[in-house]
Amino acid sequence: MAAGTSCSRLGLKDKTPKFDTPYQVVILSNGEVLIGKLEGLDTEYPVLREAFAVSIVPAGDPNNPSKTTNMLISRSRVPNAPAYTVINARNISLIEPVTPGSTMDQLLAKEKAAASQAK
Repeated sequence: MAAGTSCSRLGLKDKTPKFDTPYQVVILSNGEVLIGKLEGLDTEYPVLREAFAVSIVPAGDPNNPSKTTNMLISRSRVPNAPAYTVINARNISLIEPVTPGSTMDQLLAKEKAAASQAK
């Protein structure tokens, strides 16, 4: 929250924000971007379920080699295949909802479909 912005001004009854979307984008202080279902935001160690990491990759456009695209990597596909990710709340810089129908929501749906077919 911005300095001087109170919870009551934002319509929050307590100090913990509530999200009404299934997925949230979590940006960590080291710049890493994670997406998932965030639980326990009011704790020191929130849990991110169905977690994905965002990787920025070249779009492969020969006419515009600097063009990039976002790629989601399921955390369950990394070598230790975690069922969830625990985050130190002090390392969270920003949390935003993933709006249904947004580009990120579409990427999530595509990745989830690919993961279920791979099983």
